[in-house]
Amino acid sequence: MPRARRSDAVRNAERVFAAALDVSARRGLDVGLAEVAAEAGVGRTTVYRSFATRDALVAAVVEHKLTVLTARLEEVSRHEDAWLGLREMIVALMEHVRCDRLLGDALLHRPDMFPPVSTASIRLAELLERGRRQGVIAEGVTGFDLRLLVAGAGHALRIGGTATPEDWHRAAELVAAAARGARSRAEHA
Repeated sequence: MPRARRSDAVRNAERVFAAALDVSARRGLDVGLAEVAAEAGVGRTTVYRSFATRDALVAAVVEHKLTVLTARLEEVSRHEDAWLGLREMIVALMEHVRCDRLLGDALLHRPDMFPPVSTASIRLAELLERGRRQGVIAEGVTGFDLRLLVAGAGHALRIGGTATPEDWHRAAELVAAAARGARSRAEHA
């Protein structure tokens, strides 16, 4: 029978993960284990108990962030008008990318961290298909297309360095507009 972890070890692991979320949001893929240790107020060895490598840390943090985004996608996928649900999701995703450098970096530089078959990809494919049937999402638009547009827009805004939250929102609206079907364009003009 496995031994239960000591309460201080559990608290340290929680502090390390919270610090990993915080530091990675600021530093993106450049996050370092030493920075996480300093942020958590623990030694490097404590961080290595949770994450053997920087890649393991990044993978765990991205997985957590994808879980949060999948929950959001579950909500918006129930929107009666599929394009409005998709638009809401893209706006939310761009806001996450604006506030979280790791998510934007991973979208652009580490597509391997986004499994091709996941709950999120299945829900998004269902939303896009329903939108095509409704005539509100353009034929041929895929989840990959949307990820490419969000990653590109996010990267362009980030390297510009002066983008305001309004600029990010406008970029999200442009990405969403690119997915609109003819019926949606007519109804929401």
